[in-house]
Amino acid sequence: MKQPLICASVMEPSPRDFVEVSLRAENADIIEVRADALEDPAPNKVRRLLRKVNKATGRDVILTVRPKGEGGAFKGTEEDRRSLLEACLGEARYVDLELEMPSLVDTAKKARDASTDIIVSHHNFQGTPAEEDMMAILKREHEAGADIAKLAVTANNMRDVLRLLEVTLSASQKWRICTISMGKLGTLSRVAAPLLGSSLVYGYVSRPTAPGQLSVDEVKHVLEILGV
Repeated sequence: MKQPLICASVMEPSPRDFVEVSLRAENADIIEVRADALEDPAPNKVRRLLRKVNKATGRDVILTVRPKGEGGAFKGTEEDRRSLLEACLGEARYVDLELEMPSLVDTAKKARDASTDIIVSHHNFQGTPAEEDMMAILKREHEAGADIAKLAVTANNMRDVLRLLEVTLSASQKWRICTISMGKLGTLSRVAAPLLGSSLVYGYVSRPTAPGQLSVDEVKHVLEILGV
């Protein structure tokens, strides 16, 4: 099994805070810059921030600009968000694009042209779909050009967590994926999914950026205990 990457998900209001918090993510393999949290997400400032985080930490960077409908904090229009993402391609190792993003096909092509790998993501904050539906979502993400197909669902009971893990085991044999069961009940998936083939494990540094998220240090510690 390929070693999963531990990703430090960072949401801060200023570039200085982003760099400071990123430097504390010593146990992370890669840094997610949640640029939707910036007070001033101007393209030139975000490009500069991506370069600073990469240089300061020596780690690759994921650029994410999450809209409010997918649990993010971006205040501008969808066109503003698209323009920001496309202006920053090439400054990050990965860009996270939502499966429902209207410009997904065009923006993914521009990312590919800029040699930026693509995470195509889908978030369900209400519950956990049927296993066949989750497999279908991951397949759609792969077909949309995902280098990593990401699926985050919400656990309302432990059976939801187990179904997500079943999908992880099956889907990871076909595609490179990242699966997450959100919420307090889903915390188990944060360390169990990597054992079953999930390629990325998200953790926080200063504060959680998603429901049920563990810290980077907690993730690293548990995975070491489990021999991953």
